[in-house]
Amino acid sequence: WLGFFVGCLFVALIPPFQVPDEPHHLLRTYQISTGQFAAIKQDDLSGGYVPASLQHAAVVALGNIPFNPDVKLTPEQLQHALAIPLAPHDQPFADFRQVALYAPVAYAPQALAVAVGRQFELPPIILLYIGRTAAMIASVLLVFVAIRVTPIFKWFFFAYAFLPVAVFLRASLSA
Repeated sequence: WLGFFVGCLFVALIPPFQVPDEPHHLLRTYQISTGQFAAIKQDDLSGGYVPASLQHAAVVALGNIPFNPDVKLTPEQLQHALAIPLAPHDQPFADFRQVALYAPVAYAPQALAVAVGRQFELPPIILLYIGRTAAMIASVLLVFVAIRVTPIFKWFFFAYAFLPVAVFLRASLSA
């Protein structure tokens, strides 16, 4: 239960797209949620056809934050990003070669959650958060099962699971 509580805090408190490659993970997750399990090669690029609004939301939410540690996400930026509709019919090719070759099974929880969100045409930022939540729940359950079945060092693995970087990654859209 502690894992779920701490995970929910991290999901909520980490600003959108502040996890490494999270914009690309959202694109790959969306692609898999539509049943497209293999990335598409186009020239020297790998990716797929996904709504342009996913990339637009990332650009709006990120602004000039990358590589500027003093710049933070403003409430206005977040409101603007939340107002971007999904627009599922506008699907240009998107390059996400950094994550295009990850196995679809690594995105299964996120993709299932995003597939449900797609049915309601939820905004991209909301899809990001429900994908994060699904990833966090699945990974907390996997950690729980792993600790439960291991015959040794249960408290060591419990403590290890609560290292900040481990909790941070569990609360992300990362594969």
